[in-house]
This record gives sequence, structure tokens and C-alpha cells, in this order.
Amino acid sequence: VCVWDVPEKKRLVTIPHGATCLAFDRECRRFAYSGPDGWIGIHQTDDGEPLADIDIPDDQPINALVFTDDGNHIIAGGSGGLIRVWRIDSEELLTVRQFRSAIEYLLIRPDGNLLVAHQNGTVSELPVQRLTDDQ
Repeated sequence: VCVWDVPEKKRLVTIPHGATCLAFDRECRRFAYSGPDGWIGIHQTDDGEPLADIDIPDDQPINALVFTDDGNHIIAGGSGGLIRVWRIDSEELLTVRQFRSAIEYLLIRPDGNLLVAHQNGTVSELPVQRLTDDQ
């Protein structure tokens, strides 16, 4: 997988082992991707510089990533039915929530709630503020 600066015709980042998902922050200044073997990389979009490298404790594949609107946190959902929230600057894991079905997609609504689409066809809704409050 490669991330390109299309107008400049310049490759920013090559992800040699592929990615299970990719997300950009609201201003497209950073992007995050998950590797197939249990980690999340976060890079600056303009030059591809790495900002964070987060290990997933149980190496379960991540299916969905989303940045919070303020850009301070990354939320990941995976095949094990877990939602995890990290503070990007410290790479600190803040929240883990378990669901009964695998997570397929994450979306933050304008009202600040996180929509979680599950593999079994259901959707859950959680307030992002409660997920990102430092414990």
C-alpha cells in the first residue's frame, strides 16, 4: 500500500506489509493505518513522517479506524469486537469496550457520537467524550 501526494506525484509512505484499514484526520494533515499483524501507524500527510506506532496488545486485526474531531485520539475497532481508544501524543490506551460482534466500520457523527457498525448488521452509538476522557 502506498500513500501519494497526487499533485506533486510523490510517494509519501509505503506500507510494505499492507494495511487492513486507513483513515485521515478531519484536516487531512495526518493519516493512520493498521497493519495485518497488530499495530497502528500514524503519519503526517505532507511529508510522511511517522508520529506514532501503537501496538495492539492481542494482535487482533483492526477493521476500522477513526480520528476524533479534535485530532487528539485514534479509535480502532476490530474482528474481536473490541473498541480501543488511544491518546495519540502519548500512545496511551485510554478505553477498551467489548461488543459481541466484530466491528466493521466506525464513524463520528456531527453531534459527537461514535457509530459502530457490527458484522452482525447492528449499529451501536457511544458518546466520544466518554471514550476519550482521561481515566
